[in-house]
Amino acid sequence: MVLEAFQQRKAAVLAGLQADCGDKSRKGSVDAPVADLVAVVNAHPGLCTTSSCSGRISVFGEPGPEERAAGRKGGEWAFASHDKADVQEVLSAVHSRAVSGAAFVLRFEPFILHLEVGGGGARGGCGVWRGGVGVC
Repeated sequence: MVLEAFQQRKAAVLAGLQADCGDKSRKGSVDAPVADLVAVVNAHPGLCTTSSCSGRISVFGEPGPEERAAGRKGGEWAFASHDKADVQEVLSAVHSRAVSGAAFVLRFEPFILHLEVGGGGARGGCGVWRGGVGVC
């Protein structure tokens, strides 16, 4: 019963990837640098990728003091790339959005791959139902 449900979910995920409907990542599609790996993982009968990111560097611009005083929350991406970042491109993006008193957050997010495991053979006896690493 559990294996049948997994196979149905996997079929839906694979159909979505083949139809270019994307995955559950924020970007909504598989990044080119990890496309081959995703294909290999999804070829395994007991594994299915649900989302992935090949890694990203980003600069997030927070609202300046005037925007915060006006009640604006959130911010906007000044720069984001899944490729090697060019320093001048990053600096140009930051300068074009710079507002006095606003803060920018530079982030590097490494490769991540979310998997669903459907069979005991793939899961084995590892004893881990959900695992991950969080960095604060």
